[in-house]
Amino acid sequence: MIGLGSENSEYCDDWWHSKNCYLCHSGLECEGCLYCYRSMRCKDCRAAVFSSYSELCTEIRQSHNCYNVFYGKFLRHCRDSEFLFDCRHCTDCFMCWNLRNKKFCINNIQYTEAAYRKEKDKYDLSKYSVYSKLKQEFEAIIHTKGL
Repeated sequence: MIGLGSENSEYCDDWWHSKNCYLCHSGLECEGCLYCYRSMRCKDCRAAVFSSYSELCTEIRQSHNCYNVFYGKFLRHCRDSEFLFDCRHCTDCFMCWNLRNKKFCINNIQYTEAAYRKEKDKYDLSKYSVYSKLKQEFEAIIHTKGL
Protein backbone atom coordinates (compact mmCIF):
# COMPACT_ATOMS: atom_id res chain seq x y z
CA MET A 1 0.00 0.00 0.00
CA ILE A 2 1.29 3.38 -1.02
CA GLY A 3 0.25 6.71 0.42
CA LEU A 4 1.00 8.96 3.34
CA GLY A 5 -0.91 11.26 5.63
CA SER A 6 -4.22 9.41 5.50
CA GLU A 7 -6.30 8.82 8.59
CA ASN A 8 -8.91 6.10 9.15
CA SER A 9 -8.79 5.05 5.50
CA GLU A 10 -8.97 1.28 5.32
CA TYR A 11 -8.21 -0.71 2.18
CA CYS A 12 -7.00 2.36 0.32
CA ASP A 13 -3.98 2.24 -1.93
CA ASP A 14 -2.05 5.14 -3.45
CA TRP A 15 -4.30 7.31 -1.30
CA TRP A 16 -2.76 10.51 0.04
CA HIS A 17 -3.65 12.96 2.83
CA SER A 18 -7.23 11.75 3.10
CA LYS A 19 -9.60 11.03 5.94
CA ASN A 20 -12.33 8.45 6.63
CA CYS A 21 -12.24 6.75 3.23
CA TYR A 22 -12.81 3.11 2.35
CA LEU A 23 -11.70 0.90 -0.52
CA CYS A 24 -10.32 3.67 -2.72
CA HIS A 25 -7.36 3.81 -5.09
CA SER A 26 -5.16 6.64 -6.37
CA GLY A 27 -6.50 9.76 -4.74
CA LEU A 28 -5.52 12.92 -2.94
CA GLU A 29 -7.06 14.96 -0.13
CA CYS A 30 -10.46 13.27 -0.04
CA GLU A 31 -12.76 12.88 2.93
CA GLY A 32 -15.53 10.38 3.63
CA CYS A 33 -15.29 8.71 0.22
CA LEU A 34 -16.10 5.11 -0.69
CA TYR A 35 -15.06 3.06 -3.75
CA CYS A 36 -13.39 5.98 -5.53
CA TYR A 37 -10.64 5.82 -8.14
CA ARG A 38 -8.34 8.64 -9.25
CA SER A 39 -10.22 11.24 -7.24
CA MET A 40 -8.91 14.49 -5.86
CA ARG A 41 -10.40 16.73 -3.18
CA CYS A 42 -13.77 14.98 -3.13
CA LYS A 43 -15.91 14.86 -0.03
CA ASP A 44 -18.56 12.28 0.89
CA CYS A 45 -18.61 10.79 -2.62
CA ARG A 46 -19.39 7.21 -3.62
CA ALA A 47 -17.85 5.62 -6.71
CA ALA A 48 -16.29 8.81 -8.06
CA VAL A 49 -13.91 7.95 -10.90
CA PHE A 50 -11.45 10.46 -12.41
CA SER A 51 -13.31 13.23 -10.57
CA SER A 52 -12.29 16.20 -8.44
CA TYR A 53 -13.59 18.98 -6.19
CA SER A 54 -16.98 17.30 -5.83
CA GLU A 55 -19.19 16.68 -2.81
CA LEU A 56 -22.10 14.36 -1.99
CA CYS A 57 -21.97 12.70 -5.41
CA THR A 58 -22.67 9.08 -6.31
CA GLU A 59 -21.46 7.27 -9.44
CA ILE A 60 -19.81 10.15 -11.26
CA ARG A 61 -17.12 9.78 -13.90
CA GLN A 62 -14.76 12.45 -15.19
CA SER A 63 -16.75 15.12 -13.38
CA HIS A 64 -15.46 18.19 -11.59
CA ASN A 65 -16.85 20.77 -9.18
CA CYS A 66 -20.17 18.97 -8.74
CA TYR A 67 -22.46 18.86 -5.73
CA ASN A 68 -25.17 16.32 -4.95
CA VAL A 69 -25.19 14.62 -8.35
CA PHE A 70 -26.34 11.02 -8.76
CA TYR A 71 -25.00 9.21 -11.81
CA GLY A 72 -23.23 11.58 -14.14
CA LYS A 73 -20.49 11.51 -16.75
CA PHE A 74 -18.34 14.33 -18.12
CA LEU A 75 -19.85 17.06 -15.92
CA ARG A 76 -18.61 20.48 -14.83
CA HIS A 77 -20.17 22.65 -12.11
CA CYS A 78 -23.46 20.74 -11.85
CA ARG A 79 -25.54 20.39 -8.72
CA ASP A 80 -28.68 18.78 -7.31
CA SER A 81 -29.22 16.61 -10.39
CA GLU A 82 -29.59 12.98 -11.44
CA PHE A 83 -28.55 11.12 -14.60
CA LEU A 84 -26.55 13.70 -16.56
CA PHE A 85 -24.16 13.37 -19.48
CA ASP A 86 -21.81 16.12 -20.71
CA CYS A 87 -23.52 18.99 -18.88
CA ARG A 88 -22.04 22.28 -17.69
CA HIS A 89 -23.39 24.63 -15.01
CA CYS A 90 -26.69 22.78 -14.66
CA THR A 91 -28.87 22.73 -11.55
CA ASP A 92 -31.91 20.60 -10.79
CA CYS A 93 -31.82 18.58 -14.00
CA PHE A 94 -32.94 14.97 -14.47
CA MET A 95 -32.11 12.52 -17.29
CA CYS A 96 -30.39 15.21 -19.42
CA TRP A 97 -27.45 15.40 -21.82
CA ASN A 98 -25.36 18.12 -23.52
CA LEU A 99 -26.93 21.00 -21.59
CA ARG A 100 -25.27 24.30 -20.70
CA ASN A 101 -26.42 26.72 -17.99
CA LYS A 102 -29.86 25.12 -17.51
CA LYS A 103 -32.22 24.67 -14.58
CA PHE A 104 -35.30 22.50 -14.07
CA CYS A 105 -34.95 20.24 -17.12
CA ILE A 106 -36.16 16.67 -17.57
CA ASN A 107 -35.09 14.79 -20.71
CA ASN A 108 -33.72 18.10 -22.02
CA ILE A 109 -37.16 19.75 -21.79
CA GLN A 110 -37.38 22.95 -19.78
CA TYR A 111 -39.97 23.06 -16.96
CA THR A 112 -41.01 25.67 -14.45
CA GLU A 113 -39.71 24.96 -10.97
CA ALA A 114 -43.10 23.77 -9.69
CA ALA A 115 -43.71 21.53 -12.71
CA TYR A 116 -40.19 20.12 -12.45
CA ARG A 117 -40.64 19.22 -8.77
CA LYS A 118 -44.04 17.65 -9.45
CA GLU A 119 -42.72 15.55 -12.35
CA LYS A 120 -39.57 14.48 -10.52
CA ASP A 121 -41.51 13.47 -7.40
CA LYS A 122 -43.00 10.64 -9.45
CA TYR A 123 -39.68 8.78 -9.08
CA ASP A 124 -38.65 7.33 -5.74
CA LEU A 125 -34.86 7.28 -6.17
CA SER A 126 -34.40 5.90 -2.66
CA LYS A 127 -35.47 2.52 -4.05
CA TYR A 128 -32.65 0.61 -5.69
CA SER A 129 -35.01 -0.94 -8.25
CA VAL A 130 -36.13 2.51 -9.46
CA TYR A 131 -32.55 3.79 -9.54
CA SER A 132 -31.36 0.74 -11.51
CA LYS A 133 -34.20 0.99 -14.02
CA LEU A 134 -33.57 4.70 -14.61
CA LYS A 135 -29.86 4.04 -14.96
CA GLN A 136 -30.54 1.47 -17.70
CA GLU A 137 -32.98 3.79 -19.47
CA PHE A 138 -30.49 6.65 -19.34
CA GLU A 139 -27.65 4.51 -20.70
CA ALA A 140 -29.94 3.39 -23.55
CA ILE A 141 -30.77 7.03 -24.38
CA ILE A 142 -27.09 7.98 -24.41
CA HIS A 143 -26.24 4.96 -26.56
CA THR A 144 -28.99 5.60 -29.14
CA LYS A 145 -27.92 9.23 -29.46
CA GLY A 146 -24.36 8.12 -30.15
CA LEU A 147 -22.90 10.01 -27.22
